[in-house]
Parts: sequence; C-alpha cells; structure tokens
Amino acid sequence: MASSQMLLSSVNPVRPLAHFTPSLYGNIFTSSANHDQFKDKYSEEIQLLEQEVSAMLVAVTKGELGEKLKLIDTIERLGLSYHFSDQIEQQLDILFRTEEESDDLFTEALRFRILRQHGYGISPDVFKKFKDDETSKFSGSLTKDPLGMLSLYEATFLRGHGEEVLDEALAFTTCHLQAMKQISHSFSQSLHRGVPRLEARFYISVYEEDPMKNDKLLRFAKLDFHLLMMIHQQELCELTRWWDDLELASKLPYVRDRMVENYFWAVSIFFEPCYSVGRITFTKMVTILVITDDTYDAYATFDELGVYTDAVERFDRSCMDQLPDYMQICYKTMLDTFEEFEEDMSKKGMLYTVNYLKESFKVTVRSYYLEAKWLNQKHVAPFEEYLANAKLSTGLYMISFATFMGLKKEDATVEACNWAKSYPKIVQALCSVGRLNNDMRDYEDEKKREHVATSILCYTKEHGGTKDEACAELYRRIENAWKDANEALLKPSPVSVEVLMRPLNMMRMIDVTYKYDDGYTNPHALKEAVEAMFVEPMPI
Repeated sequence: MASSQMLLSSVNPVRPLAHFTPSLYGNIFTSSANHDQFKDKYSEEIQLLEQEVSAMLVAVTKGELGEKLKLIDTIERLGLSYHFSDQIEQQLDILFRTEEESDDLFTEALRFRILRQHGYGISPDVFKKFKDDETSKFSGSLTKDPLGMLSLYEATFLRGHGEEVLDEALAFTTCHLQAMKQISHSFSQSLHRGVPRLEARFYISVYEEDPMKNDKLLRFAKLDFHLLMMIHQQELCELTRWWDDLELASKLPYVRDRMVENYFWAVSIFFEPCYSVGRITFTKMVTILVITDDTYDAYATFDELGVYTDAVERFDRSCMDQLPDYMQICYKTMLDTFEEFEEDMSKKGMLYTVNYLKESFKVTVRSYYLEAKWLNQKHVAPFEEYLANAKLSTGLYMISFATFMGLKKEDATVEACNWAKSYPKIVQALCSVGRLNNDMRDYEDEKKREHVATSILCYTKEHGGTKDEACAELYRRIENAWKDANEALLKPSPVSVEVLMRPLNMMRMIDVTYKYDDGYTNPHALKEAVEAMFVEPMPI
C-alpha cells in the first residue's frame, strides 16, 4: 500500500486549479452578541406580544374571508408563523373544507396561494371566473387592480403540470404589472421561491410603510427577527471556530472557504430556534461535501481519485496510508466528522440517520468519480446520461439526508429515510434545479480550465443549436421541476410536512444563490443576502 502512495506522490502533476475567491468575512464571526442579555431584556414583551397575536388569530375566525387570509398572510410573511403553526393549520383546514370563495381577485388568489403552500389541493379552476366569457382570456379590467394582479402573480408559482389557467395567469400578470416597490421585488424574487428569512426581512420593511399596519404585529416581527439573528450569530461563531481549529484554509488552500455561506444555506433550510442542532450538523456536512467536491473537481489527478474513491467506499481509517498527504487530511476530516455525527445521533436514538447519510455520501463520490473519468477520457456524454449522473453530483441528494439529523425523531423516521432513499419526486426536482442552475451560471468560468462537459455543451453537441437555445431548454426543465415539487407538497404525503419542507427550502436557497451568478463560488453575489441575515441588525 505504501508503494501506491509513493507512486501517486512521485510526480508533479498538472492540476485543474480553479483559484476560488477567498472568504469575504475574515474573523467577523469569531465572536457574537449576547443573545441571553437581549432575551432577558425583551422576553416579557415578546411573550405578551405572542399572546396578543394568538388572540388575534382566535378573534378572526368569525371574520370575513379576506380578513382571515390577510392576517394569516401577514403573520407568515413577517416570519412569525412558526409560533402559531397549529392555529394556522386548524383555520386553513376549516377554510379548505368549507370551500368559501371570493369574487375579489386579491382575496381569491391569496386563498389559493396560502392553501397550496400548506399542501391543500385547491383547484386552479377558481380563477376561470376572472376570464372574459367571449375571449376566454383574463379580463383586461383586472389590470386596474394592481394588488390583485400581484396576488395572482404570486399564486402562479404554486402551479403544477397541466394547470393551463395558471400558466396563462403568469403570462398575463407578468405582462401587465407596473413597477412599485413590492411588485418589482416580486419580479426579481417570487415569494414562493424566496428564502423565508430574507423574505421576512424585506416584508417587515414593506409592512412598516403600510398605513393600515398593526403596530403590535410589526413590533413582534422586529423583536423576533433580531432575537433569531442573535441565535444564528452565536451558532455561526461556534462553527467558525470549528473551521478555524481544523486549519483547512491553510492545509487545503484549493478548497473554497465558505463557512459563512454554508451556514447561510442551513438557516435557509431551517431557521427556527428548535433546529439549532440541525443547522450545525448540516453546515458541517456541507463543509465536508465542498472539501470533497473541490478535491475531485479542482485539484486531484485522476489516478489519485481512483484511490480516494475506493477509500470512501470502505470508510476505514486503515485506508489512510494509501493516500497522498493532502488526501489524508480530507479523509481524516471526513471520518472525524461522521464519527461526531454518530456519537450525537446515538444519544438521540437516531444513529440510522447517519448510516443513510454515509451511504448517500458514497453515491455522491461515485458520481464525482464518473465525471472525473469522463474528463480523463475527453468524453462528452449524451445529455440525458450526463444529467442523470450530474443531478447526483450536486450533492443535494446526499445533503437531503443531512437534514434528517436536525429533525425530531417522530419526523426523521426510518420510513422517512427510506422515502428519501427512493429518490422521490421532490428530491429529484431539487437535484434538477440545483444542477441546471449551477451549470448555466458556471459555464463560462468552467470553459477556462479543464472541466467535464456539462449541460450546455452536452446538449448542443447532441441536439445542435446555440448556447441560448440550450439554456432555454434548461430553464424549461427548471420550471417543470418546480411543478413537480409543488405537486409533491400536496396532501396526503407519505412523510410529514417537516420532512417535505427541507427539500423545498433547499430549492428556495438554490433559487436565491444562483439568481444572477453562482453566489457560492463567487460570494460577492450573495454578500448582501448574507449580511441581511447575519450582520445588519434589525432596527427595533
């Protein structure tokens, strides 16, 4: 075995270095504000506000449909709904069963969106009454109701396959909506596809300017956002110290230093206080994934990768001697982290979650190795063959298992893990959205160095046409993936809503991260969002 290491280390190979941008954040997260002091100062006020908002929800049950929906929507958009999830669900269940409708576009679209967001299979036929009988098209008079149009526009992002009335509504509202603060934001980032914490921060600023705002709701939202930000800062401080103690930024300088962005992803997927363990374990797992990804994609030789892939298949410290020095660092970090997970999950009676995670990690590494093999052979795979493997090489299939470690045991069951292992529709949608967005954003940069042929090149070689035509096909597939996800969210579901929300929130995180650039590889594109979540305090 030692001769293998000598063989691998005896030459000075040309490596496919990517020269990634260093971390933008230095040591600003090595300390954090005192969350406990803030909580002590405002705990009584927060508790009182929570009780008053709960009373509002009780009182509104006898109100008009529009009044009920507006209150629920406001609570959700201010980021407060996790305090009242049971109450909201009870009201929506009654609302769905009574089939109460409205002739007001704003209210009807709001009803549709909220019910769909909570998994209720409301029919899009409710919008046919807003069409002109003669033309069978949406009535031009609707354009005089910009808030109704905006409400309809947001509702269209919950559409599934074959729901033509919603496809028509999207085209109609996109064409006719006029610029205003909230509308222009929706055009750049739809509510359904937005990261919940970022959307809450934006909506607080919008709601503050609303002359009809409820001051208690606004105050509660500001205090709650600030409190959660301090919790997140403390966790980020802990993770930054973990990363610094590993010294991987100096030991493995080819790896993207993205601890802050990794944690941004974790908060995007589950921000609530009860998911602290989930955020920390998820961030560590994504860090291991990125180390592995960059080793395969931006440093190791093909011969080295063969040995490393075999070592990952075995998950055994006895494999260390076979590896070059830098790979020993990667491998040891991976094993140490998985052992930490095993220790933590054993205490919770959830060791099985780590076993599923480990097997899915092997699946990901096999996909990396196949891409390395294609690159070594200068092979441009047929588009569908490439895509089948590339959806796995996003790592999103694997990190969907990482979310189980942060859930309650009654949600993260063995049955739920088996559901995820079966590669269900929503996980496939997640992988598609991740892969296709990544390939489009990184295409030009990856052409500058040795890199496996990705979606655009595979598609144009097989089908002909231009880059723009290939991108149009990729965008079409992204929209279809979102429709798949929307359908998978409808009740009844084989797993709990807590499980389903994780791949959905990962899709949202991808939409934000890759909106205009690869905000992970090029962190400047994500800097404003990161600072809104973790740096800039909410004025209270």
